[in-house]
Amino acid sequence: DMAPLTYEAHNVTYYQLNVTDTANCEALFNYVRDTYGRMDVLVNNAGITKDAMTRKMTDEQWDAVISVNLKGVFNLTRLVGPYMQQQGSGSIISISSVVGVFGNIGQANYAATKAGIIGLTKTWAKEFAMKGGNVRVNAIAPGYTMTDILKTVPQEMLDKFQQLVRLESHFEEKDHVLQAMAWVQKEFESEGFRCRIEGTTQDRAGLLIGMLGMDRDAPPVILSGHIDTVHRQGSFGEGIWRVEGDIVFGPGVNDMKGGIIEALYVVKALNAAGYDRTPLKILFAGDEEGDHLGTDTNLLYTRESRGALAAFNMETGVEGVFTVARKSCHIFQLTVEGQGGHAGNDFTTSKNAVEEAMQKALEITKLTDVDKGTTVAATVIRGGDHPSAIPSSCTVTLDARVSSAEEKERIYREVDEICRKEFIPGTTTVYERYAAKYEGYTENAKIRKLHAFVNSVAAEIGQPAYGKCYRGGAADSGNMAVADIPVLCSCGIVGDFSHDRKEFALLHTLFDRTKLFASVIARIDRFEV
Repeated sequence: DMAPLTYEAHNVTYYQLNVTDTANCEALFNYVRDTYGRMDVLVNNAGITKDAMTRKMTDEQWDAVISVNLKGVFNLTRLVGPYMQQQGSGSIISISSVVGVFGNIGQANYAATKAGIIGLTKTWAKEFAMKGGNVRVNAIAPGYTMTDILKTVPQEMLDKFQQLVRLESHFEEKDHVLQAMAWVQKEFESEGFRCRIEGTTQDRAGLLIGMLGMDRDAPPVILSGHIDTVHRQGSFGEGIWRVEGDIVFGPGVNDMKGGIIEALYVVKALNAAGYDRTPLKILFAGDEEGDHLGTDTNLLYTRESRGALAAFNMETGVEGVFTVARKSCHIFQLTVEGQGGHAGNDFTTSKNAVEEAMQKALEITKLTDVDKGTTVAATVIRGGDHPSAIPSSCTVTLDARVSSAEEKERIYREVDEICRKEFIPGTTTVYERYAAKYEGYTENAKIRKLHAFVNSVAAEIGQPAYGKCYRGGAADSGNMAVADIPVLCSCGIVGDFSHDRKEFALLHTLFDRTKLFASVIARIDRFEV
């Protein structure tokens, strides 16, 4: 969209041009040449972004950015450059970027085009200077500029985001979680919500429950998520919050404090518009990363979801899609006992508990069946305390994700058989298992209808259609879906490296999705299950 001119422009003609269309470029070039008889300046400024991590980038995302940002520059310059050369003067300016010089996470396609522009500029400066061409060719590589792409994230929204991220809240650090929860509660209460916290235990924060518009004669719409993270207090040091253009780094920015801010600004937008038709409910857990073990948060989610019209779980977003199914999670912890000794003197008589645990872990991971949606990963192993001592004990933890009850039973049965087996005679193994307290989340007719409705609203506000994905990570979407309501998951900010110190999120997706879900709820009375 073009902002209106703030000055009068005389003798200026505007043309809409598709720079990727060779014939379109040739037609404009011929018109300008024939109408004006000369060309003095060409500025190649057309550009788009379609960001994604390289492993997730689609052909369409790659091709679209290459076509506009690089081919578009070539299409016009190959026509105008030789003309200026023959004319004996002219200036060609192409807009590159610092991303083309230094690179940027999640922008492989964009970086390639902007680096390509620099290479083209150096080549054309030589080509169009030949035979006395006297054509000046330059590239400008600006830093992060407040263009419309970045203006879409208001500063107030960014400030709130930073405040919440700085309230570090590892799920085992209950007091810190409750501090972050109090901040969230205060923000929503300032928007008219009536809030309470239920289910807090001696060592875990509970569930923040809030409602706006209890007097509205309609079933509520739920915005859900969690306030806790996997990052312990101080683990990020002084680099707890960093913004580089469209990218924000910090503990929980992606999983999932960005989603909490998104939900807050969905509410702010609806309130600002005077929306008063459907009640709004928030459900934000303080122990999601701890799988609700030792609490009843999972049951509270189900109880509070009954009778709702729909729920949007603001969990970590995925580029261009929403999650409509998730796997269940099952944890196995094996404890192996052997016989210790000196690694040199007692090699033949000792019973190495670490080796036994490793062999069992390898056998269990072989139960993975990707075609059936089953994965098994060894995640933690602890054993031994001296490099010259054969360890007498070892523990190993494995994480299994399954998509069906049949696969769950297979994994349970075969893990039991493997644990009974002795790879090193004389060792003993006992194991414990537990399942994360998340009900299965499976796509159904109600979820499909909600997904289609969201896409219809996306089309109305000029956003592209969102696809579907099936995720390996468990979430509270299942605990709400068992209340027989339609739920969409992964509705939050898009980013990557959740649970890692490299965690980041893309700010433009925060605004895009806030706009989308505010628009969806504003039209939710058109939705029929």
